[in-house]
Amino acid sequence: MRLFILFSCLILGSLNSTAQTKPETLTNASIISLHKAGLEDELILAKIESAPCKFDVSTNGMIALKNGGLSKEIIQAVMNKAEGKSAVVKKEPVLEKTTAKTLAGGKAIPEPETINYVNFYDKTAQILTPLERGSAAQKVEKKALGYGGADVVYELQGDRSTARAAADRMPSFVVNTGGGSADIFVLYKLDVKKGKRKAVVSHIGMGSDKGTKGIIPIDIKQLKTGVYELVPTAKLDKGEYFFAVKSATNATTTNADVYAFGVD
Repeated sequence: MRLFILFSCLILGSLNSTAQTKPETLTNASIISLHKAGLEDELILAKIESAPCKFDVSTNGMIALKNGGLSKEIIQAVMNKAEGKSAVVKKEPVLEKTTAKTLAGGKAIPEPETINYVNFYDKTAQILTPLERGSAAQKVEKKALGYGGADVVYELQGDRSTARAAADRMPSFVVNTGGGSADIFVLYKLDVKKGKRKAVVSHIGMGSDKGTKGIIPIDIKQLKTGVYELVPTAKLDKGEYFFAVKSATNATTTNADVYAFGVD
């Protein structure tokens, strides 16, 4: 009898230990409680990142988070985790406008500080303004179940760029390649559908590759060593555009760095 009692205690102790070490599953109510307990956003974000989560991101669930006093960073982290992404998405550094440097002889030459980052170039004010930088996913979209071939596209989230140009002025762009060539940049006109911007980079026909589509020719002018001006050869219609890095189209790469803008 004593052995039976001792054995039972050991089993119960083991079950209790397992229950105590089982990781907590975070819910909407959990993080609202953490916030109301006075925990800082950084600690709540770390908790969301590391713990199992079962969040309600329905309309009512999001309203409950907002009414619970959570910041937009926490709510965004909840949405990211619910979609299977990392809770905290690394933000691109905010790039400010750059004023062109004046060289010997009084000629002003713009010189972006960030390598391979495409900028609007205001020649009158001699100001550089960075375009929207993004990572476009490379996808293959079949046509007519594959019988019509397939389009290879770059797909960028969002239907409108934050960087804008006026339709009545031909935009000009400047990039600092760090000494490399500027012919790695290709300008595309984008199709906007269902909250995404797409560039068709090639069409694969039955048994053959019919080549690229939608490319807008640009003139490349060297301003100084490693610094180039990119000028479209024709007026850009209203719509969305981006520069893609040509070297990112190799077979081992599924995403491309792009620099987006819109024309109003």
